[in-house]
Amino acid sequence: MISRNQIRMKRYNGVSLAGSIVIYAVLVLAVFALSGCRSNNDPLRTYDTEIVSDMDADGDIGLALDDTYAVSTAIDTGSVLAGIDPVTGEEFRGFLNFPLREVDGIPRNALIESATLEVFIAGMSDSQSGQFLPFLIDLVDFQPPYLVAGDFSRAIQPPLLTMLINFYPSDVGHLVVIDVTELVDEAQYQGLPDLQLRFLLDFSADSGLIEIDDADFATAPLLKVTYY
Repeated sequence: MISRNQIRMKRYNGVSLAGSIVIYAVLVLAVFALSGCRSNNDPLRTYDTEIVSDMDADGDIGLALDDTYAVSTAIDTGSVLAGIDPVTGEEFRGFLNFPLREVDGIPRNALIESATLEVFIAGMSDSQSGQFLPFLIDLVDFQPPYLVAGDFSRAIQPPLLTMLINFYPSDVGHLVVIDVTELVDEAQYQGLPDLQLRFLLDFSADSGLIEIDDADFATAPLLKVTYY
């Protein structure tokens, strides 16, 4: 004869014990699935880093009117020149180098959310006072990271990507913040070990020269990147 306790074990509100276990398992799996969907919609964690330019690799290349080149490094001069001197007609193209894979750098597989470049404009020369100066910033790749005369040429050292930036007389004596997200993103996509930037006067301008301070750590060129 079957006891009442045995009946309770066989049936629970009309559902067998085995059926109850199956329903419970399905509910648990559903909860985990919903939790997974919810975590996928959560914003990715981002990281911030700051990279100071490498003075040993920073510098400029000057092209004189007699077609001779002069390569200077920031560690010797304390600054980087870019543009065309309105007095002498000599053209300078400036270079900044930011190591991307060192301790304060960016992981190779990171995705770039935003990036800014801070430069301190120590001086500006322009034949038309009060006018802004249009500049090009080229993303380039020269390895190892030291300058040679050929880096002046956009044919010999072609840009991987270029952006336009205007400098104003009011920038002198101040930090200028430049959005370089696209350049850093491209460098990351290309897997470059360094972010190497070449500054040159836009071809629409006749002359104009800027001097970027690269001597004082407090005002040295600084790259700020947010990535995930």
